[in-house]
Amino acid sequence: MDLGSSIRACEGKFIELAATKNLVASYLWNNGDTTDAITVSTGGTFSCTVTNACGSAEDAVEIVFIDCSNCLYVPNVFSPNNDGSNDFFQVYSNCPLVSFRLKIFNRWGEKVFEATNENNRWDGYYKGILQEAGIYIYTLSLTNELGQTSNAKGSITLVR
Repeated sequence: MDLGSSIRACEGKFIELAATKNLVASYLWNNGDTTDAITVSTGGTFSCTVTNACGSAEDAVEIVFIDCSNCLYVPNVFSPNNDGSNDFFQVYSNCPLVSFRLKIFNRWGEKVFEATNENNRWDGYYKGILQEAGIYIYTLSLTNELGQTSNAKGSITLVR
């Protein structure tokens, strides 16, 4: 049985936790439930003990619910000069996302970067050339696990 170590989810989502199904086993969750699966909508640690003729096994998982209405941080400046500080532009999210698209444009409207994963980051290069210091425009579109879509536009400054 493996419930996982921890699960992050948006507030308002229901999480189903399922123990290994075994027709000749008994189940005991720490909330007193005796079914093979439970549905939770509040955070906390949930554990289950499964017992059969061979013995018992226990596992636990921590569920953390996050307010997904305001979970983004978009920096407004970065300095890709390899000094180890703010060398990349990246959007940060503490919410589980199901879709993500970031586009960055230079002052002529040319797309210099695109990402479809929130872990991707821009190093300031386009076609192998470090871009000029200045202001760049970004568009951002994302959907969290509740199906809520957010679109944003803004500017970032590349400094040296």
